[in-house]
Amino acid sequence: MHLLPQLSTVKTFPPSDASIFTDYILPVLHFALPNDNEEPDELILQAYAESLPRMAETARRFLETAQFFKQKQQKDNVTADNKSVQTNFQREIDELRQAFKEVVNLMLRADSPTSVKKAIISVRLHY
Repeated sequence: MHLLPQLSTVKTFPPSDASIFTDYILPVLHFALPNDNEEPDELILQAYAESLPRMAETARRFLETAQFFKQKQQKDNVTADNKSVQTNFQREIDELRQAFKEVVNLMLRADSPTSVKKAIISVRLHY
């Protein structure tokens, strides 16, 4: 979770890094989620749950920033297909929503600690 404050301050990046959350960060954090083999650390899960809104906002900002630069690049390129860029953006947003939805659903499992469920309920994902 220490990476999140740094990612929140990133203003420019290559558009190819726009999916860093769905491609890298969320899969790496998957270890902290409840599973059938082992019980996760409650404090780690709670911190993860509390950071979800900021993480979701930052992930969406990354996608929106990349979308802005792709559209700007297309304006310079007359032959580019703006509809496909918009379709790709919507697909990426849908994938991001699905990824966060899966995280929340795993955190709300019946065997999840009560403190984690409270953290999820108390934070609002503005997504």
